[in-house]
Amino acid sequence: MNEEQKIEIGNSLYIMLSTQNQMVNYIPLKYFGFQNILNITTDDDKNENWDKNFQKVLEEELPFISFKYKELTNIENLKERLSDNETIENASSIFWNITGGQRPFVLAVYDLVKELEDKTHYLCYLEGNSGQMQIMKFEKGIQDIQNFDGNNLDYKLNENELNLKIALQLMGYNIPKLPQNLQKGGFDEEKEFYNKFYPIYKEHPSIPVSLTKSNQNGSDLDVIIDELNLPQTSSLTKEEIKIFWSKYKNKKSFGYILEDMAICLLLKAIEKNPIIKSQLIGLYASTKINHMSHTSNEIIDEFDIIILTKHGQILNFECKSGKMTGDVAKSTNYSTYAISGVYGLPILITPMVKEDSNKINDKITKAIAAAERAKLPVWHLNEIANKLKEHLNNNHV
Repeated sequence: MNEEQKIEIGNSLYIMLSTQNQMVNYIPLKYFGFQNILNITTDDDKNENWDKNFQKVLEEELPFISFKYKELTNIENLKERLSDNETIENASSIFWNITGGQRPFVLAVYDLVKELEDKTHYLCYLEGNSGQMQIMKFEKGIQDIQNFDGNNLDYKLNENELNLKIALQLMGYNIPKLPQNLQKGGFDEEKEFYNKFYPIYKEHPSIPVSLTKSNQNGSDLDVIIDELNLPQTSSLTKEEIKIFWSKYKNKKSFGYILEDMAICLLLKAIEKNPIIKSQLIGLYASTKINHMSHTSNEIIDEFDIIILTKHGQILNFECKSGKMTGDVAKSTNYSTYAISGVYGLPILITPMVKEDSNKINDKITKAIAAAERAKLPVWHLNEIANKLKEHLNNNHV
């Protein structure tokens, strides 16, 4: 699609269908820059909340057509209500985003595209996980195949159009304190430390085994560090490790160590691969959220590591250094769906560096099994760079 066609589409009336995953409506709006918008919604309370989420991001009220929920199965009634709408009637060009629509509604739209022959129509379906739009153009009710190619249109939004705050607000959540985008800088001391520590950790299985003891209540981190079997060639001394990890004292330290190590490995993978970097808006640590619609500012969840892509997908990394039940694994899956809809990908980061050897302890082995039963993708530390590249390449290149 050339720039002229993109501008032509942007001058159309944009018709979107209210859905839980409002990201599918937000992306075309920003990509094409529509100024004339019509929201198709229902009188259901859920739709009302989804519409509020969208309007909160746009900071404006949207014109809408509201149907009773039971009306959505009556194709002829849908067609009549839509064709009689003054905004639709006056539009010379319409961009129908059918991504969030139920089957009867989509069928009604297909009929209208053929019947309202005096208008140019675009039918769009957004495939978020592949980062592509499928767009068909119709003139006088007939698809224009020769002059318009809207198949597999790759899209990306920039950080002026999409950020973590917007992505979460579209799902009805606020970030009380916006975390730093580590892709843009920061975490320098951690990167310097873990660039030295991770190779030692990776090559000496006794070290992660020893570090799991720091998760026990009453554990003395300095004593555990003293017991670490560091190689003679270690680029770090035990005193240097104690100083750097002093901030973890009186906590279940291994969890924080694993989280920081995973962040450093992700940042290294991003920095080393321009293709990966070009597809991401940011990487964020310790993101706390609350409900946008609630008067209380109570934190309802916190995410260890989040990556937001330019295609609107949230990758939620959960670092587990110890026990995890099947219920927790399912909850992680649910939380990611809650904050990002079908675009969300929850991923378990384990402290292991090999899948088939170097088992750390039974708790971690069982945590991995629980994640796999809950269909939660599992990434070991040494797989992070390749898995991230593989995911982004398979879905967006």
